[in-house]
Amino acid sequence: MPAENMTALLTQRMGELLTGSAEIPAYIPKDIAVLVHTNRHAAKICTALCACGIPAMVDRSQALLSSAEAAAVLSMLKLLSPSGSADFYSHLAGNVLLPYTVSDIIRLRNSLSEAESIKQKLFRASAVLDKKGIIAAFRFLDEAFAISSRLACLEDGRQRLRNYTDALCFLNSLAARNRHTPQRLIDAFEAEISTPSEDLKTRQEKDGNTVKVLTVHAAKGLEFPCVFLLLQDSKKPSDSLNRKRAIRIEIEAEKIRLLYVGMTRASQHCEVIFSETLKQYREQLDPVIQTAGDPDNPVQVIYADPGKISADFIYRPAVPELIKPVVPDIFIAKPLIRRSFSALLAKSYLTEYTSADTVSHIKEAESGTENADIQKTDTDKNPEQENITPKPALAGTQLGSLVHEIFEVCSLSKPYDAQLPVISPIMDAYGAQPADREYVRATVNQVSACPLTATDNTTFTLSEVPDALWIREMLFMMRFHNLDLHACRARLTSLNNDYARHIAEIMNSKGFDVFDYLEGYIDAVIEYNGKLYILDWKTNNLGTAAANYSPQALRHTMHEAGYLLQQLIYTLGLRCYVASRMPGVPFDKVFGGVYYIFTRGLLTGEVSSVSGKQVNGIFYSTAAELLPIADILYTYTASEISAA
Repeated sequence: MPAENMTALLTQRMGELLTGSAEIPAYIPKDIAVLVHTNRHAAKICTALCACGIPAMVDRSQALLSSAEAAAVLSMLKLLSPSGSADFYSHLAGNVLLPYTVSDIIRLRNSLSEAESIKQKLFRASAVLDKKGIIAAFRFLDEAFAISSRLACLEDGRQRLRNYTDALCFLNSLAARNRHTPQRLIDAFEAEISTPSEDLKTRQEKDGNTVKVLTVHAAKGLEFPCVFLLLQDSKKPSDSLNRKRAIRIEIEAEKIRLLYVGMTRASQHCEVIFSETLKQYREQLDPVIQTAGDPDNPVQVIYADPGKISADFIYRPAVPELIKPVVPDIFIAKPLIRRSFSALLAKSYLTEYTSADTVSHIKEAESGTENADIQKTDTDKNPEQENITPKPALAGTQLGSLVHEIFEVCSLSKPYDAQLPVISPIMDAYGAQPADREYVRATVNQVSACPLTATDNTTFTLSEVPDALWIREMLFMMRFHNLDLHACRARLTSLNNDYARHIAEIMNSKGFDVFDYLEGYIDAVIEYNGKLYILDWKTNNLGTAAANYSPQALRHTMHEAGYLLQQLIYTLGLRCYVASRMPGVPFDKVFGGVYYIFTRGLLTGEVSSVSGKQVNGIFYSTAAELLPIADILYTYTASEISAA
C-alpha cells in the first residue's frame, strides 16, 4: 500500500507541474527526473507514469555492445551459422530474445519433434540471411518467435527494444562495410563486443521529450530543472522495535547521504516523497534538507498521504478534445527501414548504426531541410530584394534545431515575452546572439499571427488555438504488412492525378524498400473547429526573395525535397493514432489537412495572396488531396499496432 500511495502521489504532483499553475510555470517532461534507489523500482515507476499518460523512460548510461540484447543477437547469429546445431541447446538457454527457460530446455531435450520444429525455423532464417541479409533474417525471426512483442511486455521493455534494434543496426552496418561470410561476421561482431569503440562504450540513452527515471547513484554529476526524490523503506524487520531501529540506522547512514545527493540534482524545483513508514522520522532529515536546500531554490517536502491522492488521475498532455487519452502505445521496435523512407522521414531514429552510404543519404535529406538545394530565381541574386529581416547569426541545421526546440515549448496563444524564462535557457544553450534572439522572436510572432485556411474556407491563426488543443512532437509508429509495391503503384496510378503519379514514381525508384516498422515524430497536431491539422515547421533557406516562398514556388520545393511523401507518412501516422483512440470514427470526418510552414517566408514582409487567405511561406494540402492516396497506403498499414 505505501508504494502504491507514493506512485499515485508522484503521478498527481508531476501532472500538476506539467500542466502548470499561477505559482509554478509548466515544465515539459524532459525537464523532470525521478530519482529512486534501484533499477527495479525505476522500471516500475516508469511503467506507472506511462500508464497515466506521462511519457517516461528509464535513463541510464550503457554500453550498447555490453547489453544482454547484443549478446543475444550474437547468440542468434551463431544459431544461424552452419556450426550452430552443435551448441543448439546452449544458445537457446539464457537468450533474452527467445521464450525458453531452463525447464523448457530440459523438455526440448526429451521432445525431438518440438526441437526439430525450432531448428526448421532457424534453417529458414539462415536461408533468408544468405539471400537478403541481416535485417530480413531477423525480421523473419521476430515473426517466428515474437521477439519484439515479448520484449515490449517487460517492465523495461522499451529500453530492451532500443538495445535490440540498435545492436541489429550495428550488426547490419558491420555486414555492409565488410562482405563477411557468416563465420567471419560472427568473429567480427565478437571482436567489437570485446573492444568496442569509445562512442559505443559511452552511449547515453535519450528519448526526446520524456521524464527520466534513474537511480540516485546514476544521477551523480547530472542536473535537472525539476527532481522528484522517492524515499521508501525497503527493509522488513520482524517486529516494530527492530523496524524502528533499522529505519533509524538506514536514515542516518545511506538514505541521508543519498538524500543529499538527490536533492542537489535539482536546479529549480525539488520534491521529496516519503513512504508512510518513514514519515514519522522526518525530523531526522530536517538538517539534511536545510543543508541541501538553496534559499533561492527551496526544497518542498511532501508525504504519500492517501488523502491527497486522486485515484483516477490521468495526465493529459495537451491532447485535442477529439482524442481520448488511453494507456500509451507499446512501442514494438525502431523502424527497420532503408534508404528512401529513412531519408525522406527527416526524424527517423535509424541514423546511428547504418551503412555509410545510407548515412550519407540520410544526411543529404536532413541538410536539405535547412538549406534546400533548389533552383534559385534571378531575384535571389539581387541584393536589393533581400527582404528577410532580421538576419540571424546562426545558420543551417543549428538555426533549424533552435527554432524547432522553441516551438516545442513555446505557447503561441501567450505573449512571447511572458515565456522568456522558458525560451532564454534554450537560446543560451545554442549560444544565440542578439540577432538570433530577435530572429526567433520575429519568427514566433509571425507564425502565431499568420492566417491559415480551415476546411470550411474560414481563416484562423495559431494564436487562437489554446494550448490544450495541441500535441507537440507527436510520436507515431506504423507497421506495414504484405506491402506489394507493384499492386500499390498500380492503384496509385489508377487515381489519374499528378500527386498520386509522383508517389508511384518514388515507389518505383531504385533502392526504394520498406521493412515492417516505421516510426517518426510530427512537429505538431492541432484541433480547430472539430478538425485535426498537422503542422510541420521548415526553416529551409530558399533565397531571400518573397517570390521564392509563394505557394507555387513552395510546391516545387515540396516535390524536390520529398515533402509530398513525408506529409503522406504523417497523415498515415495521425490516422493510426486516431484509429486507436476513436474506434469507429471515420478519419475523413476529423482530418483537416497538413500545413508546411516555411518560417523564413513569413519574414519576407510581403504578402502573396491566394484568394486573400494565404501568405508567403504557407503550403497547405487539403484533406481532399491527401486522403485518396493515404487510403491506398493505409490498406498496407497495421493500424492496430497500438493495441499490440
